[in-house]
Amino acid sequence: MATTDEAIYLALKSAKMLEGKLSENRANDVVARGNLHGELGYHDDGNERIYNLDDQTRDRLIVHGRQDAAHALLNTISLLKIQEQHQKWNRRLLIICAVVLVIILFRG
Repeated sequence: MATTDEAIYLALKSAKMLEGKLSENRANDVVARGNLHGELGYHDDGNERIYNLDDQTRDRLIVHGRQDAAHALLNTISLLKIQEQHQKWNRRLLIICAVVLVIILFRG
């Protein structure tokens, strides 16, 4: 059985072979899934993870995990909106540069 690091490496390599160049988002998904599987004990990391948490602590950790996930989702949505705005400005600037270049070429 592979360690978590080896499993993540192999999963990334396999995904690249099947899908070609991976987007950063897809690579992050592969790594996150590999880490989750490591935490769940699917890989041979040489240590068992037995946390022995009481119900109150477990519930608090679950709620914090959900809060972290919601925060990450909202940050991602915000970043995607910013990226979309940047793409619009980049297109506008490209058009302006093309127009200026055409004007310079026809004047010269």
